[in-house]
Amino acid sequence: MRAVGVNPWVWASPIDDQALAELIPQIAAFGFDAVELPIEQPGDWDPARTRDLLAAHGLTAAAVCAVTPPGRDLVSTTPAVTGATVAYLKGCVDSAAAVGAPCVGGPVYASVGRTWRMTEAARTACYADFRQAITPVADHAGERGVSIGVEPLNRYETSVVNTVGQTLEMIAGLPSTIGLMIDTYHLNIEEADPYAALAAAGPHIKHVQVSGTDRGTPGADHFDWPRFFSVLDGTGYGGGVCIESFTSANETIATAASIWRPLAPSQDRLALDGLNHLRRFLRSP
Repeated sequence: MRAVGVNPWVWASPIDDQALAELIPQIAAFGFDAVELPIEQPGDWDPARTRDLLAAHGLTAAAVCAVTPPGRDLVSTTPAVTGATVAYLKGCVDSAAAVGAPCVGGPVYASVGRTWRMTEAARTACYADFRQAITPVADHAGERGVSIGVEPLNRYETSVVNTVGQTLEMIAGLPSTIGLMIDTYHLNIEEADPYAALAAAGPHIKHVQVSGTDRGTPGADHFDWPRFFSVLDGTGYGGGVCIESFTSANETIATAASIWRPLAPSQDRLALDGLNHLRRFLRSP
């Protein structure tokens, strides 16, 4: 069976040592195999403590999620901001290595919500800037056995990369350490054919996040999940999938993710119903 994981953002934010101490036992009791670990601010959670907590409850770290609020950018920004963002991403890599997570994933190119119009020439330059800026992070990750999954976001959250095709263009020529993180929420919005886009991502997939098309429960939506997982199996991706949704209880994260209404009867039901749905499909290829 593929591992099925969940991001504790379903219940809380920020994710710190206290939140993990409360949520990891619950996540294990629900029957999940793995946990995504977001790093909103360096030092929010201790890697050694988290590694031991996961092991005590029979869970693995599926990925570390890089978080890019305003001021974390690798493109169209100042050298100081680029340097600070590179340092943050290297720290994410170190935390991933410490907890045994194979991937750091997220919109590692620019802060979420930052959009601007680009000519074709400007976009070419933007992607070149990204490749130059991410190279030391890729080298650092390669030395520690960690990959980087670059996540395309929908048009309302970024103008840098919205599609798998754009992301493949942006990472072309980079070491194989750099690949894609697939998120079905963004895939459903931006791709004319999400399943063809998934196939195109193919060997470049480093991590997969899933949610309903409304950012709620996988399976309580219109997405063609059997087709999605059939295509995913065909890509050769052998990793797990993780539910990513968000609590509306934290104003900052609810605003950032545009969570204006409850997405399920409860956050527990979102996680449990999503887990039960995903278990129907997730046999290892």
